[in-house]
Amino acid sequence: MLEKQKILLTAIKNDLFWTFASFSALLLAPLATNNFINYMLTRHITAINQTTVILICAFIAMCSLTFIFALLLSKYVAKLIKDVIKYSNINKL
Repeated sequence: MLEKQKILLTAIKNDLFWTFASFSALLLAPLATNNFINYMLTRHITAINQTTVILICAFIAMCSLTFIFALLLSKYVAKLIKDVIKYSNINKL
């Protein structure tokens, strides 16, 4: 029983770590993109290049946020499926 509690505690700690890391990345991605845009816009570039830089940064931010959301969602869906199989009678059939 003690071994199961240790495994459960380790799983909870890992889950909390990855949740914290994912939300930290979620909060830092727009900030990093904004700093990059400000850096590029302070350079002497034309208006067309400024628009291109903004569009590229927006696309990168959108892709990174989508990846983070997909990672979080897949992690919790996999955990939910595992719990459903664990607590159901599928193993006894």
